Parts: sequence; structure tokens; C-alpha cells
Amino acid sequence: EGSEYRILKGGEKTIRKFHPIIVYEYSPSIDKLINFQNSKNAFIFIKKMRYKQYRIFKKRILIDMKNYNANFADCNIICFHESNLPQFLENKNYFKTIFSIH
Repeated sequence: EGSEYRILKGGEKTIRKFHPIIVYEYSPSIDKLINFQNSKNAFIFIKKMRYKQYRIFKKRILIDMKNYNANFADCNIICFHESNLPQFLENKNYFKTIFSIH
């Protein structure tokens, strides 16, 4: 809890080399408890590495996150490197029975 940024930072070389899909917990409420901007730092770190980030909502809806927002409810974020975006993110009709893109 609250260590996502440190873990991502520790894996920076691997992330840069392989561009894996990343899922992390976005939790501004925990950030307040531990007095550390973990979610904000993780979001900015991943964005600088040219990843697109999506909130996972109700296990089936992906919501594009262009900017950090401390007012969002805690959630999981899935991240795809811009060089390796899945087809369903580029074509909103593809896999529409699996995901909804907003």
C-alpha cells in the first residue's frame, strides 16, 4: 500500500526496454494517510515514459486519464505504452463486448 511509485521507479530500466502492460493502484486516499503523493508520482512517472493510462471502472470500462486528479476515487489503472496500444483502444468498435472506452 502506497509503494507503487517506488516499485515502478525501481523497474525503470525494464519498463523502458520491454514496454510491458502495467496495472497499478491509484489511491489518493492512501496518499493522504501516508503523507506521500504516491499516486501522483506514479501517474507522472508513467506518463513521462509515454504510456497511456486508463481507469478500470466496474471491471469492463476503461476511462482515459489524461491528467492526475486527486479527487478521483481509488481505482486500478491499466497502462499501455504508446508504441504498443491494443487495437481495441484505437478502434472503439473492436472488442466492444469486452470493454467500453470513454
